[in-house]
Amino acid sequence: MCDDIKENTFEDNEERYKNLVQVLPELVFIHDDKRIFYCNQSAANMTGVQDTKELLDTSILEMVPSKMQYSFRNFIMKSLEEDIEPTYFQTKFMDKNGEIKYVEIITTKYNFQGYPALLSVVRDITHVRKINDLEKDIEQSKRLLDDALEYDKMKTEYFATISHELRTPLNVILAAIQLLKLESDQENKYMKMMQQNCFRLLRLVNNIIDMTRIEANYFDIKVQSFDIIKLIKSTVLSVSEYTNKKGINLFFNTNVEEKMILCDPDQMERIILNLLSNSIKFTQRGGNIWVSVYDYGKKINIIVKDDGIGIPQDKQEYIFNRFHQVDKSFTRKHEGSGLGLFLVKALVEKHKGEIIVRSELGKGSEFIIEIPCDTFLETENIPYFPNEYSNYYYNGEKIPIELSDIY
Repeated sequence: MCDDIKENTFEDNEERYKNLVQVLPELVFIHDDKRIFYCNQSAANMTGVQDTKELLDTSILEMVPSKMQYSFRNFIMKSLEEDIEPTYFQTKFMDKNGEIKYVEIITTKYNFQGYPALLSVVRDITHVRKINDLEKDIEQSKRLLDDALEYDKMKTEYFATISHELRTPLNVILAAIQLLKLESDQENKYMKMMQQNCFRLLRLVNNIIDMTRIEANYFDIKVQSFDIIKLIKSTVLSVSEYTNKKGINLFFNTNVEEKMILCDPDQMERIILNLLSNSIKFTQRGGNIWVSVYDYGKKINIIVKDDGIGIPQDKQEYIFNRFHQVDKSFTRKHEGSGLGLFLVKALVEKHKGEIIVRSELGKGSEFIIEIPCDTFLETENIPYFPNEYSNYYYNGEKIPIELSDIY
């Protein structure tokens, strides 16, 4: 009687264990190196069969990609032959869709109906591997970013150093030319040619310096309350002589006579000079350039418009990129480094403004700048001290470097 109870209890427990194994999410196999004796439903689900019986007498090696079967078989044989504790092994399984899964297998010896076998529990660790791979990618990306930042810093320092080295002898040459001109009663065309090309080099050097400072976020504007109408009007008048020589009509228009705003006068002048230089270069004799300023209370619009050659529609989104030329053929007809409009956009944005372009090929271009009219009264009487970067000064004489290409 007691033996019958014990036998029934054992059978009941065995059935409970089987039911428990069947609902486990992990894959459970009893197998050797040649065939599967038992597996649970999770194993059947992953391999795409309806009934676990379909996997019986097949080899567990078939679930592993061919190039990994050799190492997996060695692991199975070693586990079968040696009396060792449960061991772990990582490999790959193919699911019913042919997708590769990373798995971790824990295996221990098991006697199955008198046959030496292994009890293996297979756990899908694909998500863990993906997280590890992602962490490695992040670490690699961080290293690459650090390297790129370090390289960019070195490049910026190099450009700044070489640009200052170039500017020093140029300043000496220009100073000597200025002194020679003061001592000479007659205009010397060769001296003027030397001076002009020094201006061009100095303009390029200054632009490169400022480009690197802007990209490294080291460029700061020196703001003060200033009459923007007076500034723009005087800037336009300063280039009227050059437009007259080229036979181009230059007009200035404003809807207000005075407007105090918070700005860097020197850099605002530089913005206008760059846009005027651009318009003059690409406007033919007999053409027109209009500079307009409109006060809208909390903002002002500055517009530089011409009826020159215009910009193709597909090129307009690139013109504010550094070193960009609309057409390579233009570089043979018009001098320029391709930094002017890049600097214009950067300087406008430093003033919390924005710039847009409207243009049609053969009909001209229009650059519209919108600047907020921020002010603070306590600084309105601060005198204007131009900085060294946009224009070159020698003995109080102002030389508009930004226009050097169109003299």
